[in-house]
Amino acid sequence: MKSDEKIFAAIAHIAIFFDLVGLIIAVIIYALKGKESPFINYSSKQAVGWQIFALIIHRMVIFFTIGSFIGGMRMGIHPLQGFFGMFTINGLISLIFIVVAIFGAIKALNGEKYQYPLIGDFIAKI
Repeated sequence: MKSDEKIFAAIAHIAIFFDLVGLIIAVIIYALKGKESPFINYSSKQAVGWQIFALIIHRMVIFFTIGSFIGGMRMGIHPLQGFFGMFTINGLISLIFIVVAIFGAIKALNGEKYQYPLIGDFIAKI
């Protein structure tokens, strides 16, 4: 396996740092380089699936935590309690998604295929 294949696969994984732009980067890698290499195809497809999953989960958490923040304000809870709680939950979830993506990038740089938890089987079958 060529070193550029490993690098493109790792970039697809690590692009999660750039949120929606990262998803676009991973899709571009999949579209342009996926046909050249089965390794890049597999890795970038896993990365795209993981990033879509992360975006969906993150947006859902934002929706629910902002809702509880506003609801808490209406019930007389100090607004800063809900505000800091919102960042704690979102930050923790984001950290989990990023750490798992970093693990995928490390595996890609070592030339190993990495299947993401929860969605990896589904993505591999697509």
